[in-house]
Amino acid sequence: LFFNGLNGSGFFGNNNNAPNGNVKGRRILRDRDTRHVNFNAVLNYKKKINKNNHFDGILGLEIRKESVEFRYAKGDGFLDFSNPQPIEKAFREDYQEDSFTVAGRSLFTQLNYNYKHKYFFLINLRVDQSSAFGSNKNTALNGGIGASWVISKEDFLISNKFIDFFRLRASFGSTGNSRIGSYRALGLYENGENGYNGLDFANLSSAQNPNLSWEKNKKFNIGIDFNFLSKFKLSVEYYRDLIEDQIILRNIPIETGFNSAQINGASMVNQGFEFSLNTKIIEQNNFSWKTNFNLTTLSNTITSLQGLGNEYSAATFARAEKVGFSTSTLWGFKFAGIDENSGQELFEVDEEIYTIREVRTLFNEQDWEPIGNSVNDFFGGFRNYFSYKNFNLDVIFSYAYGADILINRDLIDNYRVLVNRNININVFDEAFYSQGDNANFPIITNNNPLISNSTKYIFDTSHIKLKLVNFGYTFPVEKYNIPLKSLRFFLNGSNLYYWFKDKSLKGKNGAAEFRNVYPDARTFSFGINTTF
Repeated sequence: LFFNGLNGSGFFGNNNNAPNGNVKGRRILRDRDTRHVNFNAVLNYKKKINKNNHFDGILGLEIRKESVEFRYAKGDGFLDFSNPQPIEKAFREDYQEDSFTVAGRSLFTQLNYNYKHKYFFLINLRVDQSSAFGSNKNTALNGGIGASWVISKEDFLISNKFIDFFRLRASFGSTGNSRIGSYRALGLYENGENGYNGLDFANLSSAQNPNLSWEKNKKFNIGIDFNFLSKFKLSVEYYRDLIEDQIILRNIPIETGFNSAQINGASMVNQGFEFSLNTKIIEQNNFSWKTNFNLTTLSNTITSLQGLGNEYSAATFARAEKVGFSTSTLWGFKFAGIDENSGQELFEVDEEIYTIREVRTLFNEQDWEPIGNSVNDFFGGFRNYFSYKNFNLDVIFSYAYGADILINRDLIDNYRVLVNRNININVFDEAFYSQGDNANFPIITNNNPLISNSTKYIFDTSHIKLKLVNFGYTFPVEKYNIPLKSLRFFLNGSNLYYWFKDKSLKGKNGAAEFRNVYPDARTFSFGINTTF
């Protein structure tokens, strides 16, 4: 990376010893060497006991190791900006090296049994060990059971002309998560220079916790698969995941020498429904029309928290850890408009109206309330596939409903930030200019007090997206003397259009403009696929 000193992004402060008294320009070099070693051995067994009883199973061993070496070099302050300069020419240099190794091993088995290919049962067991965890609890035992019943094979349905396939299935089990970073359970040292009397030093940078253990996800699923009329395939499933022993950061007594430590201290529930429908609406010799529709719901609730700590994250994220609420809940104050006399923002707290200065004086994040949720109520996709002779057309839509987004107020009405960004165009005719104005934005001045977490900056991102259109033609090479096995031409377009529930007014900014720093790239491509 190179930050040119000729623009604002390359200015890193004043220093009398730096070239021209300013630290301008930055170059960063990163080098990462990652090596993976994986060994797997699986033993399969299958036995047909008799006509009606079938049994099979597996027994497996997995050994894995990952070694990483990381090198980092940074230089601040250069004289020449015509091209990236060597780090050695910088006014200020910084070099870092790091390496780590994570090892793990697993033993797993699964047994399957079915009776008459109508009743199915399975049981599995898995033992995992990982060096990422504390020495006291680096081993996890997980397993699961499942069953399914093919109802359409029962005598009372086997001759039914309407139902092609009908199955009921359910499963329960647990899995473990070890992807938490390396050595999170250990007390780590941080190297430095020019410590006491100019000597190099090494300080503990994180607290040790030998009892840090695996996160565990207890999963339950129940669903049906239903095919009928030789055209429709329906699947409906309910899922519930109880995630326990989540690894979180918690404050600890400063007498330990640290401010915080990683512990297994939280649990939450994710649950919802998944629905999919595949259809063959038309299926003829020269023309066919197939569709797929899917829908998913998701709700999340924190069920327990251990230890004391800051419940709220940084204001710009508006997050909180609170039992009974979702991790995706957005928190803040209710915006109540602009004062017609002063042009200052008003807020509603405990059913009372306060000015922004009063809110900043009398209240803090402990007085926030839920103002939105960044997870959709439901989301999914819809696909149509058409074919006519040698032509085909594939059209894919995606949709999402119910998700809110908290926009950084710097983009909307933080008038004091104008160095490297534009501001919301709505301000020009909706800001407060004189007494009596029915305004949506405060008076334009450089010293307005700021509250970033409020309903004023919450936008609904519900939308339907035309995600992809693909049109193709398959050339009939078999009819011509062409030395090719296949030849297909296609025209493809992606991210073609959005329809938002909350539409931006003409000439105004809204969710469509604010939701991304950069808009999704709309792309078109033409190509040829062939085989020889």
